Amino acid sequence: MLAILVIFALLASASSFLSPRPSSLRPSPAPLPASKSLSTPLSPPDLPTVLSLPACLLFFSAPWCGPCRLTVPAVDAVQPLLPCFEVNVDEAEEIVDKFGVEEIPTVLVLRGGRERGRVVGTCTEAVLRREIGRVLEGKG
Repeated sequence: MLAILVIFALLASASSFLSPRPSSLRPSPAPLPASKSLSTPLSPPDLPTVLSLPACLLFFSAPWCGPCRLTVPAVDAVQPLLPCFEVNVDEAEEIVDKFGVEEIPTVLVLRGGRERGRVVGTCTEAVLRREIGRVLEGKG
């Protein structure tokens, strides 16, 4: 009988050891790091100047968007290929409406002031390079 009580006590203490800690004792998860893009922020008054460029890239995003943060390194990596501009969808609704952007992240490749390529969703540097190459070769 004593052996059964000892085993029961051990199991009870083990289950309390294995149970999760109360939420007040758990460390809070670290916030996502703010990923600052190297792209130039674009506001509606600057749009005519940007559209006059031979070619450029528009990166539609928002500071609260996790997938947008994942796309920032890819956009930064293609900056040597053509000028990149970041459009904050919360602050530049006029630009968002002009290009019909409904989801973020969205990357547009413009040539001659017109949209020639579009990538919607998180993307890699390779995907952006392929789209930029397609547009600059005149296939877009």
